[in-house]
Amino acid sequence: MKFKFCGDGDCPDYILAIIHSNLCGLSSIKLKSFSSRVVLLIINDTTVDESEFSNLFDGSVNDFKSAFECIRFLLLSAVRFGVTKDVFAVELQQLGLPREHSLALGKVFDEHFGSIESYLRKNSLYINKLLSANFVTCDDGIDCVTMRFKLSNCIDGSSETEKTININNTDIPILLRELKIIKAKMDEFDYGQ
Repeated sequence: MKFKFCGDGDCPDYILAIIHSNLCGLSSIKLKSFSSRVVLLIINDTTVDESEFSNLFDGSVNDFKSAFECIRFLLLSAVRFGVTKDVFAVELQQLGLPREHSLALGKVFDEHFGSIESYLRKNSLYINKLLSANFVTCDDGIDCVTMRFKLSNCIDGSSETEKTININNTDIPILLRELKIIKAKMDEFDYGQ
């Protein structure tokens, strides 16, 4: 089946397994409380204290971790694809979550939609974030410009790095023209802000 909260795609198998093995075993009240706490941990970027929740899953840390990641996936994915509370609850029922549980998770989703959405806007697509850029002309007779970029959150895993690029002076107008074309195309898009 295809689900709107998964971007009109299939729901991952591990999510189905966790729903049936862990989430269905909780009461709807405990699931709502646990889900609210998961949301707060997500939007505050805080670490999870496993001992705080392990009693919900009979002391099993693995069950807690899998339930946490499942709820995190469900809520972030639903916000990412902009589904409504009702659609989200119905699709959770189609996955096998009991009606009361689906409504409880839908209520948490509805209450925290705005805060999760702002979290995603703030933290998404920030790979190789540009911190600074310096341009220096070469004085040693070479016809080029040296560009130094300081980047954070690099895709290679380093927190900060500096990259250097040498560009021939004749290529600079071409680069500038292409960057202006890209900027104009990006300005055409409405990012919902």
